[in-house]
Amino acid sequence: MAELDNSQNNSHWLALVSVADVDGVVKATNSAGGKTLIAKTTIEGRGEVAVLEDPQGALFSVINTINGDPALTVNNNSWIWQEVWSGDPAASSAFYQQLAGYSTAQKTLFGTNYSFLKINNSPAFGFVKKPDAEIGNTWVNYIKVADVDATILKVTAAGGQVLMAPDDAVRNGTVAIIRDPAGAGLVIQETLK
Repeated sequence: MAELDNSQNNSHWLALVSVADVDGVVKATNSAGGKTLIAKTTIEGRGEVAVLEDPQGALFSVINTINGDPALTVNNNSWIWQEVWSGDPAASSAFYQQLAGYSTAQKTLFGTNYSFLKINNSPAFGFVKKPDAEIGNTWVNYIKVADVDATILKVTAAGGQVLMAPDDAVRNGTVAIIRDPAGAGLVIQETLK
């Protein structure tokens, strides 16, 4: 079993993917060239979890909940989406597709083709070419906000950083990339107009 690298003292948001068979996903990940970072563990009252690294190096976790997944609700200041930012989005999509019976899908988003996976005919998570070759392959989490500019002011006042300010050339200025005070990055996004 591999160990988490704690030497840099960096914080990260860890994607949590619901699966029916944690052992099967761990085995498939290792067989595909990924790694097990934290072996399957049972969390009392929640279910079984494991922390993994995909073959391209992005960290994620899987869970099999004992009471089923919570209902999806989308309100302001709630999690709305996850993406894998990868040097090879097609390879990342192929890896995750085989883990839990996902189907592939595409749509046009702001004039470009956007690839994502669906499960039970509902969108699950997407894939994009990482914007900078210097960053590692990673999962990116999105939070819905009512006003991206007002949220940025709150982020900086609370000790966070703006890594990418809203830009009309990127999703019509509806998104910003921020880092929370502990150093973990995420995307905030206004409701699409």
